[in-house]
Parts: sequence; structure tokens; C-alpha cells
Amino acid sequence: MDAFSEDNTRRLVAFRRAAARVHDVLDRHRGQRFSFSIGPPGPGREEFEGLPEDTFVRLITDVRLVYLAKQEAYFPRVFNVVRARLDPSLHEHLDIVKTNWELAQGRGVHFYSNGISMSTREAFEAYMHGELFHQDPKHLKRAELVRRFGYSSLFELQMMTWALAQTIIQLDGFLAYILSEEPLPLGPDIAGWLRARAL
Repeated sequence: MDAFSEDNTRRLVAFRRAAARVHDVLDRHRGQRFSFSIGPPGPGREEFEGLPEDTFVRLITDVRLVYLAKQEAYFPRVFNVVRARLDPSLHEHLDIVKTNWELAQGRGVHFYSNGISMSTREAFEAYMHGELFHQDPKHLKRAELVRRFGYSSLFELQMMTWALAQTIIQLDGFLAYILSEEPLPLGPDIAGWLRARAL
């Protein structure tokens, strides 16, 4: 990795470390079924099937290492480093990863309560900053709203976190390729894919 600047080397190492942590959670819950029901048949039925709470907190903690701009492993910065080093013939495939990252954050779901609207991304950040980590005063009120939205918001937060986690693994596959390192088992094997395509 001596061809990279010191800052970029730290970013790439931090990203691979974060991706390995995310991978560990995804691998343990491979095949996990997410479902959500709200209405009849039973009285006041509201069912939610997702990750256990402690696993979800661990996953969101690991995703946070790549999601927040102040983190060394911040996804857009790492993406730019990878794209700058990647053969241009692969840019189209890498750009799909960036699109997936953006789509995961803008899933189009809005929550409404007492005249207040919140997107999934806003709910995610309120939950992360107001509920889990800092109890940041500016996020506490919104975190309270997220709790009041109930299972529907928790389901959507888990879906967004899961989608972000999968995208982290996708980018890590390209990063492993430019570093000539082994990809994570659940990640794309770009070198193997290129070898197969050449046959």
C-alpha cells in the first residue's frame, strides 16, 4: 500500500477493518428473514421479525464507522480512492455500488407524527445520535418520535442498515482487488470474476 498517501492508507485500512466487522454480523445472520405485519387477523396485530436488538445495535455501530463523514473509513472518500485506482473498464460496475449506497439512504419511506415528517435517513440519524450513542440534544426529540413510530420505524431502520452493510461489503470487494488482497467471503471477488470472464 506504499503507493497511497498516508491519509489514504489509513482510510483504506480503517475501511477494510470496518467491512470485516460488518461481514461478521452479516455472515452470522445469512438468510435472515425480515418481515413486518401491521393489521388484522388478530386483535391489534403488529408483528416484526428482524435482527435481535443487540445484533442490530452492533451492526449499526459498525456501519457508523463508514457512514459518518468524520470517520476515517467514510464511504464516499474510500469510494473516490478506489475509483481513482481502478481500471476504467470496471468503473461502470463500481458506480453501481455507489448508487446502491445512495439508494439505501433514500428508501423513500417517510414517517409522520403530530404534523412532523421524517425520512428514513433522518430517522436513522436520530436513532443513531439521539438513542444509541451521544444522546445529542438536537436529535433526542426526533429519537423520541422514532420510538413512537413503533415497529414500522424499527423495521425500516433495520432494512436501511442491512442495505448499507451489504454495500460496504460490495465496495470492500473492489478495495481488496486494487490492494491485491483477499476479498471477504460474502464480498465480490473481482479478480476471480475477471479471470473467469477472460476464459
